[in-house]
Amino acid sequence: MSTTVEEQIFTLLKLQKNETESAKIQNQLNSMPRKIKALDDRLAEYELKINDRKLNQDQFNKNYRDNETDVQLNYVQIERSEAKLNSVQTNKEYQALLKEIEEAKAVNSRIEDEMLDILGLIEENEKRIAATQDEYILDTDKINREKELIKTRNEEIRNELVVFEAEWEQISHKIGPELLKEFNKVKTWIRDSRIVVPVIDAVCGGCNMSIMPQTYNELQRSEKLMFCPHCQRMIYHQNVS
Repeated sequence: MSTTVEEQIFTLLKLQKNETESAKIQNQLNSMPRKIKALDDRLAEYELKINDRKLNQDQFNKNYRDNETDVQLNYVQIERSEAKLNSVQTNKEYQALLKEIEEAKAVNSRIEDEMLDILGLIEENEKRIAATQDEYILDTDKINREKELIKTRNEEIRNELVVFEAEWEQISHKIGPELLKEFNKVKTWIRDSRIVVPVIDAVCGGCNMSIMPQTYNELQRSEKLMFCPHCQRMIYHQNVS
């Protein structure tokens, strides 16, 4: 355990640096699952897009078949009506059949135009499906490589964290239980990682508040561990040349 205040502060600063770096590494480690999920979500978006376009294709094909059936039924009706033309008895019946035939042909013409439009949609949608599938294949390869890099980095970070944890144990033993308890107590109410901060020209490096002259003079003598009267951080005097 350190015997002087200067040695205590030096060791506490090492512990603080260790914890700060460990927290950064831990944050990187915590972010890994989110990065993997983001990559998986990208692939899922492709799959959803392809699936939606295939569903559209199914609907286009169904609409085309339904129209094709309607056209065939209308042609059957037209043939029947044309066959009746030779057997009608009156001009009125003849004109009525002609009108019926013309209307059926007009309906078929409109349906056939719709079928041509549907064929265009089918062709365009097929191209989109093919293009999206090509993108999916390319991006899948890229994403899988990215995921492997993330997994490799994940293992590296875990190893780094083990080193920092071992270093923390060594430093904490040098500090001793009582001083470590004080350090952790301050940490409970400080929102950032700056537990031990310098005081320069009577200004706390943590909260930027001025220290009273008597307290500042006492701090400069480095006779005991002191705390900022404003933010309660551990403080030490730092000379500025």
